[in-house]
Amino acid sequence: METEKKGKKERNTDRMLLVMGVGFLVLFLVAGGFLLRYYIAYREQLEADQEVANVRLRLSGSDYDDLKVGTWEPMGPEEAARSAQELRRLNPDYVLFLTIPGTPIYYPVVHRDNSYYLHHNFMQETNSHGAIFLDENCEPEDDVLLIHGHHMRDGTMFAELRQFRNKEFREAVPYIYLDFGEGDMPYEVFAVALVDLTGESYFHYEEVPDTKEEREEYLKGFKRSSVWFSGTIDGERLAGTNQLVFLSTCEYGTDNQRLILAAVAVE
Repeated sequence: METEKKGKKERNTDRMLLVMGVGFLVLFLVAGGFLLRYYIAYREQLEADQEVANVRLRLSGSDYDDLKVGTWEPMGPEEAARSAQELRRLNPDYVLFLTIPGTPIYYPVVHRDNSYYLHHNFMQETNSHGAIFLDENCEPEDDVLLIHGHHMRDGTMFAELRQFRNKEFREAVPYIYLDFGEGDMPYEVFAVALVDLTGESYFHYEEVPDTKEEREEYLKGFKRSSVWFSGTIDGERLAGTNQLVFLSTCEYGTDNQRLILAAVAVE
């Protein structure tokens, strides 16, 4: 009798171990499938990014490594006009090109509704990396531009914006560049903000200002949310008509945190 009970107990234990083993195997396969899909999306995005980058690099005579080490040279008006023409042939939604020397951020910026390019790349292919896009409430000629991009854990898209939280990095990379088809124009970085969307009175950075008065209030709200802010809001550079650019991405402090880099056009 005792032997029978012992055998039954062992069989139950074996079944339990078998069920656990199958469960772990299923979990492993699901996780492996997810990682494989992410890797495929990453490789596809990398190839697409390189193809688009090469459109400009061929015309500028630069190389991708020059960009990463900060020896990249801004593009002049003639080459920029040709580059814009080629990029619009690839995607009519193209509006400008964004470059941050010393980082992999060298991307075309598109303009459509705020949802499409969350899951489509510049070539309009479905991809979790998305594309860098101008907010639907902005136009390229506006005084204030808000540009969005994913923070990918593989380091692509706007992931490198987090580097601007570091003082040494900001000193090494004081400018970002925008090209509207007339050449790369410098914008001086003047602030970095962290905004928690779950806060009761969070700064509504997505509500882009239209008037001079709204612009000043917007900058005050941005300053309150900043981890670093340079210059004065009532100074000519920020309070005047110089175009302001805000680059927004997720920050992984919390699920609802946003990191925003602010820059102002250099006259």
